[in-house]
Amino acid sequence: MKLQKHYALLILLTLLSCNKNTVSEQFDKDFKENRWQRSDIKTYSFTITDATKNYDLIFDFSYVDGYQFATVPIKIEIENPDKTITVKNFALKIKDDTGKQTGECDGDYCDISYCVWPNTHLTPGNYTVKVSNNFQAGYLPNIIGVGIKVNITQ
Repeated sequence: MKLQKHYALLILLTLLSCNKNTVSEQFDKDFKENRWQRSDIKTYSFTITDATKNYDLIFDFSYVDGYQFATVPIKIEIENPDKTITVKNFALKIKDDTGKQTGECDGDYCDISYCVWPNTHLTPGNYTVKVSNNFQAGYLPNIIGVGIKVNITQ
């Protein structure tokens, strides 16, 4: 039954990925033993061609249901076409103040999408995004995957 749910979710995600408002969508699931090592910096690249639009840069985070931490410290760096770098550190909220998970869960997996830079003007060119965790230990446990999405702001 769980396998059927995952196939249905995969089909839904495939259909959603055809969204013409999505400029780029990249997701990594290569976490040995579901551990995101602190030293493992994920790197993504995308290209902006339309200077007349604004964009949302979204961080996607997938984890095992029942996650033990209320927040996860994340660092995102974006290198702009002119080679300037913008950094944002934030605590991704996994649980609200009552202890309820904020992610959307299906079976044993939960997903959170967090808009890091909403409604932002991006100049045309190539961008590089680096994502890392600032967890105090050597790794974050129970991680399924992380990624970024760049959408045209609606």
